[in-house]
Amino acid sequence: MKIGILGGLTPQATIEYYKLIISQYHNKIDSAVFPEMVIESVDVSKVHHLTMGKKFQQLIQYLSESMNNLMKAGSDVILIASNTPHLFYEDITRNVGVPVISIVDVTYNEVMKSKKNRIGLLGTIPTMQSDLYKKPFINTEIQIFVPEITQQDFLQEKIFKQFSRGIFIEDDITAVGNMIHQLKSKYNINGLILGCTELPIFLEQDDWDDITLFNTAAIHVDSLIRFLKKAHI
Repeated sequence: MKIGILGGLTPQATIEYYKLIISQYHNKIDSAVFPEMVIESVDVSKVHHLTMGKKFQQLIQYLSESMNNLMKAGSDVILIASNTPHLFYEDITRNVGVPVISIVDVTYNEVMKSKKNRIGLLGTIPTMQSDLYKKPFINTEIQIFVPEITQQDFLQEKIFKQFSRGIFIEDDITAVGNMIHQLKSKYNINGLILGCTELPIFLEQDDWDDITLFNTAAIHVDSLIRFLKKAHI
């Protein structure tokens, strides 16, 4: 089967997806085979501009064209390697004739299985301020908490100006860590959704004994591997 990746959102995250897919495929399916993949790398600056400018129809058209390119390239299953575009998941997948695994759905499943009920959320401003990760939990006992507005602004800037370019400065990493500590202090969170696929590059579970980190990129890829494993059998 050929894997399609809607990537470039950001390039750093796409690289991590690529490496993780190969690693997991070798570990869980067949170590002698390198899975076929096609990557449609979009312009993250254009996506950012359209999203923050609330030009949603233009954004949907742009991403839909990219999804169509993945179809034309023969993709049998597709991953959108980013959280924020899932705000428009239904619109950009409507005419796609192959499975598109939702990062939100599979992360929801992992949170539910974990039995954690006070969940922090870090990501871009659209991800944190929308109901992307809040709506799935409305009819559950799970609560979602986000940082203060000034911290959201800080994280948004770092994601697009630095993390997306592979720039990880120690002071910024410390600042993100402090956000998590504040969420723990203020809301007593026991879980944290890393709702930006760059965050797991420098946030690791080993550093957080009392908070379960939900690495959305890893969860997403793990779901893909399970899908491929069934198809392989």
